[in-house]
Amino acid sequence: FFLRKKTAANLTPEIDKTDIVGLVRKAFKASFGNEINNGKAMCKRGWLPMNRACLDDPQVLATASIEVQQERKAVLESRGISVAFLAATDTSPTLRESDLSELNLTEGHAGGVVGMIYDQ
Repeated sequence: FFLRKKTAANLTPEIDKTDIVGLVRKAFKASFGNEINNGKAMCKRGWLPMNRACLDDPQVLATASIEVQQERKAVLESRGISVAFLAATDTSPTLRESDLSELNLTEGHAGGVVGMIYDQ
């Protein structure tokens, strides 16, 4: 669409650095600039107004004590929300040696950044 408009205006059909600003503005306005939907999303997640929604996330709640889990389970079930997290387990991510071997730190943008860090 964008390139067709440029061609119709007798411009070179390519995307220049300065063209990106307009494209990003349109995308930003349609997503991050949508105040109504963003407000709903923040309320649902418990960010605005601040409430316990963030703490009631199953992965977060699984790290709480059994007493807190049972208390929140009763509250959530009274609201018709089913919960299945009652297990005080360690949910911290673990890094395996096999994970490290799959990282691409030598090519592309990541390789360039790692190279700059290494050179400093």
